[in-house]
Amino acid sequence: MIHLTRSRIRNFAADEAVFQRGLTYFKEKRVIHASCSKNKKQFSFTIKGRQNYRVMIEESGERDLEFNCNCPAMYTQKGACKHTVAALLYLLQYEEQTAKSSLQKQTYADERIPRIIQYFIDAQEPHYEKEVYHVEPIFELPAILRSDADPVLISLRVGNTKLYRVQMLKRFLADYKEKKPIFLGKEFSYLPEECSFDADSEKLLSELVSYTEVLAILDDKNSTLLFQKSRMLLRKNLFIRLLNTCKNMSFTLKLADSELEHVRFQCGAPQIDYDLFMQNETVTMDYKEQERVTPLTADGALLLRDGIVYMPGPTFMKTYLPFYSTLGEAKPPLVFEEEACKDFLEYVLPMIHETLQVEIPDEVRDRYLTLPFSAKLYFDVLYQEIRVTLSFVYGEYEFNSFDAPQTGGYILVREKEKEEFLASLLSSHGFEAHNGFYLLKNDEQIFELFNRGGATFSGLGQV
Repeated sequence: MIHLTRSRIRNFAADEAVFQRGLTYFKEKRVIHASCSKNKKQFSFTIKGRQNYRVMIEESGERDLEFNCNCPAMYTQKGACKHTVAALLYLLQYEEQTAKSSLQKQTYADERIPRIIQYFIDAQEPHYEKEVYHVEPIFELPAILRSDADPVLISLRVGNTKLYRVQMLKRFLADYKEKKPIFLGKEFSYLPEECSFDADSEKLLSELVSYTEVLAILDDKNSTLLFQKSRMLLRKNLFIRLLNTCKNMSFTLKLADSELEHVRFQCGAPQIDYDLFMQNETVTMDYKEQERVTPLTADGALLLRDGIVYMPGPTFMKTYLPFYSTLGEAKPPLVFEEEACKDFLEYVLPMIHETLQVEIPDEVRDRYLTLPFSAKLYFDVLYQEIRVTLSFVYGEYEFNSFDAPQTGGYILVREKEKEEFLASLLSSHGFEAHNGFYLLKNDEQIFELFNRGGATFSGLGQV
């Protein structure tokens, strides 16, 4: 008797795709005839395909066997064809049923004995692992995305050791949704019961399927227009959503003038280094080593650098946005002279040095003061109104919140977020900003302030 296991049959197959197709033939009961010789070393099978094919299997040694099929594939590939695989699986099933039948015929005084023996017979069959496939998305941006309506195209490649382009994306997604077999070319075969996609690929496919389902419900005509054979049309919001889904995957990015492979996505800001030089009250600023940053969206929400698509947060974009279109390749450095130099040192540099990688020269760094921050609120209760003067205190320097600090030529690094929070808190209690002070006139708000607001302000600074 020929001794078979599923893993052994898998090794006989010409490749994995052939094994999967042979497995499908076996499950579809396409083995329509089987016979064997008296010594049970030669077997003949008829397999139903486009026509009926004859498979011959013969035991040629202690554990060796020879097989042949009259299909064309046997002459063009090395290994068993799909018809032979189906026949071998049928033979394996026959062997298993024969073993169980012989065990059942034996009589044991203890009825537990056959169950134990059968358990270990079954355990000898190696565990069959599903074939796991991967999806690689390809994103195409014909131009920089200036609005939510600008298009992005997506196509897919699928496989494991070799990736195959999906030629009809709409049909592929529909078959995946309905758990139908999918075949691409001669070597890729996806059988839902025998194969799977890895977890990240499953998420991506589920997102695409959900998107097509929603659009089909809203407008079936427009959902059809989304597909261009191998490609699918996306909008900016869905593109960003899919990038988040692909954060553990690599993908291909096609731009107007280039194609990048093995691109990755990362939430956060890229590290962009700047050089800063100061000489004779003139500051020169430029990218360090002319680093290239490519904006994918007009608002800078997506930035490409060194094969990574970044999605920075609002704090970074607030300070980076003025620079990404003014510095870079073939662009001269920024030069701040005289009054512009003073304004740069006082207003620009204190804001950008916290979020951008700026190498500050010692002669510039020595001009900055970084001191502890606190606040003072001076309340004047007048007839039917309350006047508040808000002062900011940095070390020994105290100044009205409406005025600039007088620091004798030094530049004070200010806590802008804390300052703005105090001003907004006064506004939330009904205070209106005037020249040098805040004023509250509303009777109900004054009453509310005395009953509840006093404790709020006393915890924020000296009152």
